Amino acid sequence: MKPFIYFETPRNTVSREAAQISTMLADMEKAVRALDQEIASEEARTRINDPAHFAYPVAARSFMTRRANLKESMAVLASRLSALTEA
Repeated sequence: MKPFIYFETPRNTVSREAAQISTMLADMEKAVRALDQEIASEEARTRINDPAHFAYPVAARSFMTRRANLKESMAVLASRLSALTEA
């Protein structure tokens, strides 16, 4: 029995990469929504909504940083996806 050899064409590679990026973007969007909920929960628990306040929860600050990093990564992936779909 001969082994099956699969040759990837550039078209297959691009569509596979686009699908992976779309999946990653969807997962990141879910994570951003979860972080939004966590931030709201921390703010409700402490009743402090102003990040400049000295007693603003540390957990909420870290969630905000994570959310900002995710949004930055999402922007990079979105630009990569648009470049793939245009080409």
